[in-house]
Amino acid sequence: MSRTLALGILGALAAVLGVLHAFDVLLYLGIVTPALPGETAFFGVNWLAAILAAVVAWIWFWAAGGLWRGDPEAWTFVVIVAVFTLLFGFIAMVAGAPWMYRAPSMILAAFALILALLPNTREAVTPTAHA
Repeated sequence: MSRTLALGILGALAAVLGVLHAFDVLLYLGIVTPALPGETAFFGVNWLAAILAAVVAWIWFWAAGGLWRGDPEAWTFVVIVAVFTLLFGFIAMVAGAPWMYRAPSMILAAFALILALLPNTREAVTPTAHA
């Protein structure tokens, strides 16, 4: 996998995850009604879940733009926010959110984390030293 292809795929994944989390904001605020049975619960405090989802969506969108530019900080944020996405997904499921609501973002975040930690992807954003 070429360096630009790996960063392109990772950037596209980050953009898709940003859209998923932006949709989560709308679900938690009650603007969009859930298509699946069950409730979008977060310990009974949906406004807090909406704020957290909005922050995570913004970070994913920022990381997507940074990856398109080859910014090493964007790669670092992808790794960090992918771990947080998985962590918050599990917390949301413990709080009562159904697996079907959390599955898309958790699966894509796990894939983004794996892709980001591949040696070729990391080398693509690491500056090379000239000897």
